[in-house]
Amino acid sequence: YDLERAYAIDPTSFIDALCAQLDRLTEDANAASDAAKVAALTLRTVTIFGKAGRSAEARERLGALLTRQPGNKDALRALADLEEREGRFAQAADAYLELANVEEAPESLAALALRAATASQDAGQPARARPALERAFRANPSSEPLMEKLRTVYELEGAIPELASLGLARAQSTANPEERFQGLVRSASLLVQHGVELETAGRALTEAHQMRPTDVEC
Repeated sequence: YDLERAYAIDPTSFIDALCAQLDRLTEDANAASDAAKVAALTLRTVTIFGKAGRSAEARERLGALLTRQPGNKDALRALADLEEREGRFAQAADAYLELANVEEAPESLAALALRAATASQDAGQPARARPALERAFRANPSSEPLMEKLRTVYELEGAIPELASLGLARAQSTANPEERFQGLVRSASLLVQHGVELETAGRALTEAHQMRPTDVEC
């Protein structure tokens, strides 16, 4: 406590002493099998090193915590934030993808998948986030941000059926008749153009024709 108070007054002079104390307390908690205390103390140390720009030491503590407690969500979030700030986007994507893999709440899953997609894109590996984006989109089928990220991935991969399916999902979810019609026609045309899933294309064109029987597009 005295070192915490001293650090609050003069961080530069007392950071090393405080972090050394926190490390000792962490080891004591680990010896006592107090996982919650180990995590709390480690994350406090990480926060202190992070504020001081001592990223390597923060990363080392997080690595040790995740070795002891694989899948610890607070540690993974802290690691993702750290790697993102440092421009280590592939490592940030790893952490976000691991978090997304175990997340069940739809809104949280969507947020993590989007962060993973951005980090993967910044790392030059956008396709890495595809499974997380697809899982998040199934849980949040009306999410425009997820839809846009998936569209980018599908376009880069040349995943024509998936790209058309995305367009059909958007068409089915909109209340705007014009957007629905155009979405059906565009998705069907994409499938026909590439000669894949022609039955799906036919159903989409049939629905579009029912909406506009005299339109030459369908």
